[in-house]
Amino acid sequence: SAPGVSLQMQVELAADVQALQSDEMDVVSTVVKLGRTISFTRCEFFQNKKLIAFGSHVKYMKTGSYVMDIVFNNAWAWNLYEFFAGDSVPDQYEEKHLWKGVIGPCLEYQNIGDATFSINSEHVNPMGGLHGGCHALLLEMVGETLAKDMLKPEGLDMLVLESLQIDYHSIAKGKVKVVAEALVVGVKTLQMRVGIYRSNGRMASEGKLRWTVKQQQSRL
Repeated sequence: SAPGVSLQMQVELAADVQALQSDEMDVVSTVVKLGRTISFTRCEFFQNKKLIAFGSHVKYMKTGSYVMDIVFNNAWAWNLYEFFAGDSVPDQYEEKHLWKGVIGPCLEYQNIGDATFSINSEHVNPMGGLHGGCHALLLEMVGETLAKDMLKPEGLDMLVLESLQIDYHSIAKGKVKVVAEALVVGVKTLQMRVGIYRSNGRMASEGKLRWTVKQQQSRL
């Protein structure tokens, strides 16, 4: 698919994660609508034909350059670009553990639910801004620290992120701040807002997350 800029993304669990039999799942992605500038996709996760989770993604596909739109949206144009660009085409990064090798080393916690993140070339999309998937990981990781502190799972309790919705506001570069705040606190549930802020204080993205504490089934 062609690169673009994420506008909105959401994911929601449809089944109890404790019922998963392995880490392997079948993933079905569907282009719901492909417009002139906006694309709408749907993604569903199955295990043994049972729906585990589902999500949607809205992206702005234009680059702002007529020439680059042709290159990114046509395989023949991209192949031609690679042929003439030669060694100037960036190499693929070596495979690393996503959290320990890519995100974690650049994330510095200031407090519970409060952190800073230094963006480098491994975190950006073709437009040079923080990749939409990295936004999602940061929202989850920083939000999790607040959820653990407020819900206090213990023993066989398991903290589960049941839903995540992200609205992307502006491009993020350099060093950003990630801040989580509680919205609705229940006995075993927590709804929160997590924002990613640029150095000038403007919001780059905003996430709404719902956490639940469930008792983990003993395997004894």
